[in-house]
Amino acid sequence: FGLMGFLGFANVYAMRVNLSVAIVAMIDHSKLPKPENSSLSDICHYDDDNATVTPLPNGPFAWDESDQGIILGAFFYGYILTQVPGGRLAEKFGGKTIFGLGVLLTAIFTLISPIAAHIGFPAFIFIRVLEGLSEGVPFPAMHAMLARWIL
Repeated sequence: FGLMGFLGFANVYAMRVNLSVAIVAMIDHSKLPKPENSSLSDICHYDDDNATVTPLPNGPFAWDESDQGIILGAFFYGYILTQVPGGRLAEKFGGKTIFGLGVLLTAIFTLISPIAAHIGFPAFIFIRVLEGLSEGVPFPAMHAMLARWIL
């Protein structure tokens, strides 16, 4: 029970944060507007004569910072909606079933997300919300299982 719960939570957490890491490589940085002002200061002088700079890889998407914020935030719009219903579903149908379905659906939506990103921005947002909806149920399902196990 404990080991499987841990592995399930490790999976859903990894699926939650994977886009936060991958989005850096998904963006075509050459298509984004350059900042007009620089925050570099003369106080801490940086000499780049002996530095090697590796440019960021350019991905296929031209999402600006606002779009990236919407994409990353879309997950949590779905996530917050299923916290209470996830617990009630776990009480009614059993925590193990709801926990497993939440992990499975999150995995499926995570696998579909690259296809949705290539289809378009709205499709990707929709998949991210669905991913959040499905990942919102494992935590309350585990709480329902722990409540039965302890009592």
